[in-house]
Amino acid sequence: MNKVTLYFNQYNIGVATLDHEDSGMGTAWGQFNPSPEYARVEGVFRKWRDAQIPSEQEPVNQEKADEYYRERDALGLVVRDETGQRLDVEFVHIEDHRDIDDEAIELTVSWSSETM
Repeated sequence: MNKVTLYFNQYNIGVATLDHEDSGMGTAWGQFNPSPEYARVEGVFRKWRDAQIPSEQEPVNQEKADEYYRERDALGLVVRDETGQRLDVEFVHIEDHRDIDDEAIELTVSWSSETM
């Protein structure tokens, strides 16, 4: 998998090398290296972490998760390959757990059927 750059509006918010792939699920993921501009969207991705409830009864706070999905999808993030070409994706997800470990931030991309 190639290196990709993630954009919010015209801002480069970070890069990732998608070195893991699940072709059956249409996803790829890898370590995300945020730029300073990531701060513009960081709060949205932190909402996913906040929706995770370590409990046997409820593994996810569904209300918070739904809020995260709405806000994430409204960002209109753009993924570009190394040549600058825009890639057609279903969604982008960032697991941001840098509050636990400075390197614990990962980008997952779900490819649309046209991209695969």
